Amino acid sequence: MRLPTILPILLLAAPIVADGEEGEHYFREPQVVEAFPDPVTQLALKSDEELSVVVFKVAGASESVAAVASDGRGIEWSAPVTVSTSANAKEVQRDSVQVVGDQAVAFWLENDAAGPGLDRVVIETFAGGAWDPGADGPSTIGLGYPANSTVTAWAALAKPGINGNLYVYVLAALSSGGGPSRPYLSVSATNGTFFSAAVPVATGGGAADVEGLTLDSQMAEIHVSWSEDRSTPGTDELFYRAGLADFVGGTSWFGPESVLSTGAGDVQGTPVVTVNGQKVGVGYLQLDGLLSPQANVVASSDSGFQFGSPETVSGGALDVFAVDLELSGETFIAAWEQAKLNGKHEVRRGESKSGTGFTNTPLSGDGGAEDHDASDPQISRSVGLPSGSVMVWLEVDEDGGTEIVTAFGDQDAGGEWHDEYPRVSEAEDAGALVVLAPRVAYNHRYYNFPMAWLQDTPGAPGVPSVHVGGYRPHDVDVEGWIAGVPTSVSFVIDHLPFEDVFGFVLLGGGYAGGPGLPLPDGRNTGLLFDPFLTNFSIANFALFTAPNDPASRGAATQPVGPFVLPAGLPLSMVGVSWGPYGLLHHVTDVFTVTAEVPGP
Repeated sequence: MRLPTILPILLLAAPIVADGEEGEHYFREPQVVEAFPDPVTQLALKSDEELSVVVFKVAGASESVAAVASDGRGIEWSAPVTVSTSANAKEVQRDSVQVVGDQAVAFWLENDAAGPGLDRVVIETFAGGAWDPGADGPSTIGLGYPANSTVTAWAALAKPGINGNLYVYVLAALSSGGGPSRPYLSVSATNGTFFSAAVPVATGGGAADVEGLTLDSQMAEIHVSWSEDRSTPGTDELFYRAGLADFVGGTSWFGPESVLSTGAGDVQGTPVVTVNGQKVGVGYLQLDGLLSPQANVVASSDSGFQFGSPETVSGGALDVFAVDLELSGETFIAAWEQAKLNGKHEVRRGESKSGTGFTNTPLSGDGGAEDHDASDPQISRSVGLPSGSVMVWLEVDEDGGTEIVTAFGDQDAGGEWHDEYPRVSEAEDAGALVVLAPRVAYNHRYYNFPMAWLQDTPGAPGVPSVHVGGYRPHDVDVEGWIAGVPTSVSFVIDHLPFEDVFGFVLLGGGYAGGPGLPLPDGRNTGLLFDPFLTNFSIANFALFTAPNDPASRGAATQPVGPFVLPAGLPLSMVGVSWGPYGLLHHVTDVFTVTAEVPGP
């Protein structure tokens, strides 16, 4: 079996992977990718193929925007690179980095030195393993903006375009001379190196103000949503418009904008739009009738030409503070933060194939425990297919620290979620430190969920540093790895989705801190090639292979042996699964166990 190689990228600290136990979930040991003397206040994360990027703002005297990079596994990370040292004020938000293939685009808001007092979105590109290979420095987006206008809100996106290039979008609310703000869209069909003149998104509005902006796309199809008080001053409605980006970077709209919200209630915060195939959904908060904002979803099954009636997915009289929405395969998934009667907050989830009839499931506090306080729900975003979903939220633990909690579903299903809610930030072990701004991305090449967040630096409260972690849902464990006595060894690969048919355990000689033993499709297993162990597991393929049990969602191999193992002998392994027609599906992180002498 001849295995191809893959190219390395600049990597740093080796990971510490927590050993999995059968039937339980695991997480990667969190890493600090950079601890600055000044606090890091904002960050963004995205991942695709063999590239993961975190972009973050460093506040204080150093006032800069920096980034770290990893491969698709998100385990080892590069040294931080400063992408902007401008002294102008900056804003980094959740969509401030976009990754497609081996390219990345970073966005942030800063004051335009060429027009004092005017805020502009600034862009920097990553390609060929480096930021701005043309050495031009960050570029400011503003072509076609009205005179004397400033950006009051913005959203950014990059998606695969036509002929291998990237379409890059910047949606900005512009206000001239302190007047009302109107939405404009700038489009680049050249990987973000050149933008066409910005075009107005709204056909009307007059003195109305734009309060929130969101967008999503697939290929050249663009879907935009925003809120504004066009009909009644001070009361926002939800607007939507769709169109096509052409080859020279312009936009052709399908028709005028439409109002998606109903009733006389006020749309609040920033909505979120998601598209996959012909399905389009918009999630938003609306204060309607009662005094409590609720989470609503409005969906289309014909690419946004017609929408159904909005559905209140939160379904209660208590306040809702945040909502997120994503399409995982054909399933709409919503998450929201909702008040409880005792004054604390909880995170809930709902899903629907059609965009109506959403379920309503409490997640935080292991099912809505009264003494837990949860906030900031987010759903992962996938650049390519197959899609997958994980939710993250913040939750206060028993010792008063803040930790990140996750829930994950089966890839491409979305409607079936595992009932394990692993904690990934270890706030309790870190001395009840505060965790902020969790971010999660989905890498479809590795079926992997890299995460990043801010966490207080020990001994320096209020000075957060950047932490990274995450997991792949699938893990592998060994049974019978006992020293000193005859023992037979078997393996269990857990959390395999239903579309996986078989699981195979590949053995290696430890963890590879860089390019390691690759699969035939080029994915890096992270294992070192071991002439005996690797060849033994491949040569005895049937002994290390087992069918996926649909009931337990796992593959358990038959025992191999018996052997007499020396104490301290390590064994490193990954689980690999495949589906119909022999296509490779999942590969786990590297797991290492040590043969130990049984106790008395």
